[in-house]
Amino acid sequence: MRLRNAGGRSWMPRRRCGWAGPTSAAMVKALMPSAAASRATPVQLLVRLVYGVRGAVLDRPMTRAVLRTLGRPLIRLMHRLSGPDATPRPKAPGSVGEPVLRLPLGYVPGEPDAGRVAVLLTIEDEGGLDEIWSALSQLDMSADLLVCSDLGAAVVAQTQAWTQGAAEIRRAGGRHGLAAALAAFPEAAAYDHVLVLRTGSSAPVRQLCMASLLGSPAVVRGALEAFRQLPQLGLLAPRTAAPARAELAWGEAYTEARAIAERLGFALYADSPIDMPAGGMFWARGAALQPLTAFAASASDAALRRLVFFACEAAGLRWARAGQETTPSEEEVFFRADLPRQLERAVTDYGRTLLLPGRPPRNGGAPSKAAFKNLCRQELDDFLASGERLSLPTSDEPVVSIVLVLFNQVELTFACLRSLVFALDTPCEVIIADNASSDRTAELLGRLDGARVVSNASNLHFVRGVNAAAELARGRHILLLNNDTRVWPGSIAAAVGRLEQEADLAAVGGRIELLDGVLQEAGSIIWRDGTATGYGRGADPWDPEFQFRRDVDYASGAFLMIRRDVWRRLGGFDEAFAPAYYEETDLCMRIRAAGLRVGFEPRVLVSHFEFGSSTGSEAAIALQQAHREVFVARHGPALEAEHAALGAPPLLARMRGAQRGRVLVIEDRVPYPHLGAGYPRARDILAAASGAGWFATFYPLVQPGVDYETAYRVVSPEVEFAAERGAEGLVEFLRERAGYYDAVLVSRPHNMATFRKALAQVPGFISPEQVIYDAEAIFALRQARPPAGAVEAEVALAAGVGAVFAVNELEAQAFREAGCPRVDVVGHAVTADPTPADFAGRRDLLFVGALDEDEGPNADSLVFFVREVMPRLDARIGDAWKLRVAGRVGAPSVRALASDRVVLLGPVGDLRPLYDAARVFIAPTRFAAGVPMKVHAAAAAGLPVAATPLLARQLGWAEGAALAVGEGAEEFAAAVQRLYADPVHWTAVRAGALARIADDCDPKAFDAKVAAMLAAVRRP
Repeated sequence: MRLRNAGGRSWMPRRRCGWAGPTSAAMVKALMPSAAASRATPVQLLVRLVYGVRGAVLDRPMTRAVLRTLGRPLIRLMHRLSGPDATPRPKAPGSVGEPVLRLPLGYVPGEPDAGRVAVLLTIEDEGGLDEIWSALSQLDMSADLLVCSDLGAAVVAQTQAWTQGAAEIRRAGGRHGLAAALAAFPEAAAYDHVLVLRTGSSAPVRQLCMASLLGSPAVVRGALEAFRQLPQLGLLAPRTAAPARAELAWGEAYTEARAIAERLGFALYADSPIDMPAGGMFWARGAALQPLTAFAASASDAALRRLVFFACEAAGLRWARAGQETTPSEEEVFFRADLPRQLERAVTDYGRTLLLPGRPPRNGGAPSKAAFKNLCRQELDDFLASGERLSLPTSDEPVVSIVLVLFNQVELTFACLRSLVFALDTPCEVIIADNASSDRTAELLGRLDGARVVSNASNLHFVRGVNAAAELARGRHILLLNNDTRVWPGSIAAAVGRLEQEADLAAVGGRIELLDGVLQEAGSIIWRDGTATGYGRGADPWDPEFQFRRDVDYASGAFLMIRRDVWRRLGGFDEAFAPAYYEETDLCMRIRAAGLRVGFEPRVLVSHFEFGSSTGSEAAIALQQAHREVFVARHGPALEAEHAALGAPPLLARMRGAQRGRVLVIEDRVPYPHLGAGYPRARDILAAASGAGWFATFYPLVQPGVDYETAYRVVSPEVEFAAERGAEGLVEFLRERAGYYDAVLVSRPHNMATFRKALAQVPGFISPEQVIYDAEAIFALRQARPPAGAVEAEVALAAGVGAVFAVNELEAQAFREAGCPRVDVVGHAVTADPTPADFAGRRDLLFVGALDEDEGPNADSLVFFVREVMPRLDARIGDAWKLRVAGRVGAPSVRALASDRVVLLGPVGDLRPLYDAARVFIAPTRFAAGVPMKVHAAAAAGLPVAATPLLARQLGWAEGAALAVGEGAEEFAAAVQRLYADPVHWTAVRAGALARIADDCDPKAFDAKVAAMLAAVRRP
């Protein structure tokens, strides 16, 4: 389980032992005219002025607020006048809107299989009690009633009237809410699902919660269907009224909540995000409540309620909100699930999270820097007064040596060290150099275990202090870390993983966010004149453009991990930049000059205070300007040859490294191979583009939510996801990136239709000749009776594009006849890997496919087989076999087929054991388009296939050589019989299919076709 630090919202990115950060030099330079500027066009001058002013005011909160309101339209206008819009969308964190699953669902789920269900009800007063009893009548299932109350006869009578399961009352002992309920009924966490209810909330909040959780039997079934379809969903909370959300704060519960959090294994800070279920009511898996049961007997309800979502995530589960779409607030974004797979949006990184990767909520605003420091100081005072010690879980055999150089700011140092308690997920040592601090730093270090402390007699400042401390490093890698940072768990391991896996990667940085939750940087840009910009500054750290890996000019020394051998070979920081500023910028330039790389790793997340007490110091600004001149003198030729001029769009300068081109890929959703339906092929096309040296942006048009951790298991982490926008945001995206891409690849006809409409509104985005239409299939042919003209209309979508991918020769010919100048057949990339079992060691039949809709070809074919083919097959071979069905099951007609002999397995992650156990794979498809990937996959696994003539034509495979073919119920039964009963025929068909896989699905040929087509449409 990977947790992230619950708090850390920032600090002084470049405070170096009493000195301010280097960005001020960039501010000064941006406002200073130069010889180059005097030759610039008026538009370029205006762009530079806007960026200079923007940089100069970012550190002033009041001015920043005005800039966000008034400056953004001007900045965007300047980008459009000067080239592609390169600035990340400048929106406040969380402004995407809070996703809410609309209940009831857009489809009728099957009968709920909720397992053991409990209603955990806390009755504090009789206000609204009748309303709750009435709402519970919507539960049309068995459920035990667990009542916690100090009230008397009325509650007893109502409880005794419960008929849907066992009922029990236990006293609350004068306590309230969830804490009282879990203390009274700790066994509630052992139930499969728990509905937590309580009295005591205001009427509007109670009514909204009841409508969201128990509004109707359909609402209840929808909630339980979400849990059934989403194993990672731990808690479903009701909608939250906007006024209640705005008032969320830690308040007096903070100290108690922080202590509980540390025992649960994560850190809270004064600026940690906070959220909790409205009214203290929600649906949950019992496992999501388990972490809280140990604290219920002694904790206050105020603390425990504020930790409900945290505990859910600490258990490795996600939470979401759901409810009926009545009078939605501006903060809410409802989404509808018309199919089971669309429920996944509830648990993507588009949703809200507190510990796990995702977009944290922002309620009530972050504390000011002064307030935050005061809170940190109070925590430090409490710790020093307690007599306790702070122990870092370090190692005697470190992989990483963490170097911290201190000069005062002891309260920030304490917060940094607290974060390391939870962030040291790799064998580390911590080396602390104290530059003669005059505050309580020595007292804190005297209470610290697990660190090597060096007390300098005088202030060596940052550069010399780091160089001296790094001499003591024993790890393979050195992490330079500011003492005003807080490191999120997973960050150190992520950085180490990059360095261990990529031999030419010398240094790694990551996302650095500020106290108010906005980015300081996601990698940094060095401009030709030596000034520097943190890419994405002021944007939301969780925006999609900051979630993919890329090489960068440099990474801030607030968190910079470098190989120790490289550090020593280069001599560490150049002391020409002492006492501070430009030292890590120079170091990264020298790394790249040595033929090595500097990388941005999005899984590294650090909170940074920034500037501290030195903000705006004239001496600091002067020092930065002087060191910029030293930097330019040292690296002038490289800056001139390799770096863009100040004022160029940051989008064009955000990544280093040579690419053959940039391609925008538009698809329905993240191409998880297990989904079938063409997504394995979509994944392979994306991989082929990346393998050919193209930088790819993937735009999920239909299901825009992305869980990055899961998505990057199937897609290269160097691919950018343009997530969260969907069809509604496509036009804006095209405007922002006009002229940026060298090619566009659009898959599936409905996406091509949407793209063509958007392109008509932004004709300057790209030339149609640079567009590849990946037909994936002629979808009209997937209907049993395509409407007149539907096929022709689909083919017409390719009019004017530069190239077309078809999946078989039959469909390719249709596009050629329509006048498309460049059409190629790009089928599937599959490697033959037959499973070992022989004919005698196998039994049963296998069907694989998504069965979401009654009208779909998969559902039609399975119903046809079970109802019409299966009785005929039993007459031929007997009934001592079963049909195993792997894939999502949403279609009611398919669910009705379930029996002892028709085994509906649902989604199966690894099909190989099923391939190895089955004797025959069936594909009784009666209408379809494209090429059946499931047949290729089964054949590649050495499982012979019985198919219809339609699929044989699409594949171009002959009956008896690579397939058994039969049309109609009787013929299909005979085809299955030939394979099932004749080992000689079975072996021959298996060998023939494996040979066709080698010829038709060669991955190298597939990759070459994709690369050639991209090269053909690329602009000169």
